[in-house]
Amino acid sequence: MKKSCISICLLSSILFSNNLTDIAKQFTNEQNWLEAETFVISASRIKDSIKKTPANVTVIQEEQIEAMGAENIYDILKTVPGMDVSQGNVYTDKVSVAGIQTWFSEKVLFLLDGHSLNVDYLNGGATSAYKDIPVEMIKRVEVVTGPSSALYGENAFMALVNIITKKAQDSDETIVTIKGGSNDVATVNLHYGEKHDEFAVTANINSKKKNEKIFVESQNKKTHPEIDSFNAYLSLVHDNGFYFMGNFNNTKDKSNYGLMNVLNDIDYSKKETTLLETGYKTFLNKNLDMHIRVYYDNFDVDNIWYMPYSSPSILEYLYTTKKIGSEILLTYYGGNFSLVSGISYEKQSIKDPYQGELNGAEEPNFIDEVNREFKALFSELLYDVNDDLRINVGIRYDHYSDFGSTLNPRIGSTYSINKTNTLKLMYGKAFRAPTFAELYNKNNPAFVGNQNLKPETIKTTEITFINNDIANTELSFTLFNSDIDDLILVDASNGNKYMNTGKIRTRGEKIELKYKLYRGSYVLANYSYQDAQNRTTNEDMPNTSKHLGYAALNYRTGKDYNLYIDANYRGKQTRDTSSSREAIKSSTIVNTTLNIKDIFVNDMKMKLSINNIFNKTTYDSDTWMDYQVAERSFLAELNYKF
Repeated sequence: MKKSCISICLLSSILFSNNLTDIAKQFTNEQNWLEAETFVISASRIKDSIKKTPANVTVIQEEQIEAMGAENIYDILKTVPGMDVSQGNVYTDKVSVAGIQTWFSEKVLFLLDGHSLNVDYLNGGATSAYKDIPVEMIKRVEVVTGPSSALYGENAFMALVNIITKKAQDSDETIVTIKGGSNDVATVNLHYGEKHDEFAVTANINSKKKNEKIFVESQNKKTHPEIDSFNAYLSLVHDNGFYFMGNFNNTKDKSNYGLMNVLNDIDYSKKETTLLETGYKTFLNKNLDMHIRVYYDNFDVDNIWYMPYSSPSILEYLYTTKKIGSEILLTYYGGNFSLVSGISYEKQSIKDPYQGELNGAEEPNFIDEVNREFKALFSELLYDVNDDLRINVGIRYDHYSDFGSTLNPRIGSTYSINKTNTLKLMYGKAFRAPTFAELYNKNNPAFVGNQNLKPETIKTTEITFINNDIANTELSFTLFNSDIDDLILVDASNGNKYMNTGKIRTRGEKIELKYKLYRGSYVLANYSYQDAQNRTTNEDMPNTSKHLGYAALNYRTGKDYNLYIDANYRGKQTRDTSSSREAIKSSTIVNTTLNIKDIFVNDMKMKLSINNIFNKTTYDSDTWMDYQVAERSFLAELNYKF
């Protein structure tokens, strides 16, 4: 009897100890999640309080990315107020902000750990070069809407998206992930992070294949977009402050909608990107730290296009863009202020352009080999007047070797009215440098380069009110107005030459709600109204919606089960005035993901996702043809942590 009692006591203590461990682990995860919600790095290039920084910031953390079953960065961006993503016909998704959409999303700056991904200098964007950054390597995504050129320079025009990766310093782990499902999706990912003596090593390798089947109503047949991508990432961080980061991405696309919007099985696009950065971070004294970095990027493009003229042909179209640069960043921390200052140098170039018939004669080239340089000086002051009032003042001067100089200021203020109410005011100016295509295109009568172009400019004013009167609830309301000048457009009256002829005004409001339930459960919702108009013609900007909405419920049942249900709402989409087609009606796409922990063995997770649960048929509006949003699809994932 005595032995039995002892055995029962021992068993109870073991079980209780395990429960305490689980509870402690769950509490630590909750605490980290809550702490991560309070700061932002990208707004001022230092770790800062989200509430204090006078910028419109959205942070999407690893836990939410995993819970929602995001497959790529674009799934994540669809949750951000005022942002939308639609398909294009040249294997490039289009990211719109505040009702402004362009072919290559060149008005949005994408960063990977602060390193610019906008390496397609022919067209200006990042979405063609980095189509499939693996979500398995993402720690958090910080989105700053509004101008950020005062700190980041070109392309930080409508918004900035900083993709922050997982590091071995966060947690030592090796995770193997496999995915499979509809559209022949097959993904394998290996993530490794470990601290070795003085080095923290993080590596991620990802291979993904997908073959969709999309019906194109206007041509009464299906297209079969295929993607085959490989991504490798490596980060080495030494205890003394030296670091190295590298990323290699190879993406092959086939059989999309056709360059000339004629479905075919010939179109093919291969894009290969290499990113290298090394640097040194150190404290010079207790108040001053320094970050020195040098970097190199290479982007290779090999496109094959079917040209359905009276005598059909197959065109091969190649080019390479490169950049090499350096930056010194100094941050001084005073008693009630911080000062961020830096200098930058970068050289951008396009090499080896070629166009000609596939296996045939070379045609007159579309552009010459060209390059340009820029030098920049920037500084931003973050000054706490008192505990309730913060003022930010920043300015950046850039000088480009091709179009000259540009000066971009930013000023903002944050005022804590009381413990639960905060007011933010911001004014900023930003620029978008002319692309190499806009400056130097030749031998193409539809798009003629103009070496006299000026950069596009934007001036934005924002006011945000944040309220936390209700327990566990945050409600924010934002009003914004942006005026874009010197917009670069093809001017038909001037021989189809690129000209600074456009003017746009976009204004609107954003409302966002966050409500924490219990044990990691929460509700998210946001709504955006955006009225973007051509100030020259007083017409709506085409192919976007004035109304966007997002809502999500994350429901955790115990420590092992998590259900995420979300809905993306898009209002009626605007049409180009030259189009006689009926506008695409409003639509709501509902998705769900179930996460299960420790399903077969400890540290094994399963994820089951259904996208477009109700199989809603809707389209991304475009000028020449509309692109159907993917039908209902299923995805299953298993990952195991060693």
